[in-house]
Amino acid sequence: MIHFTRNATRIQCIYDLKFPCGYEVGNPWTLDVVNQMKSYGGLGGQCKPALVTPQFGVDRQ
Repeated sequence: MIHFTRNATRIQCIYDLKFPCGYEVGNPWTLDVVNQMKSYGGLGGQCKPALVTPQFGVDRQ
């Protein structure tokens, strides 16, 4: 989570970093990840929650 300056209780954006190591790299948007992003969306924030991977970069699906 990225918080606003001088206000740790206010969420600016949410990023979930996924670094697949040692297993096959495929579509990171599994059902579990989609549900996780939906739950993050309920926390608020100025931007839609994003998944960050080395293969796909920042992705807001």
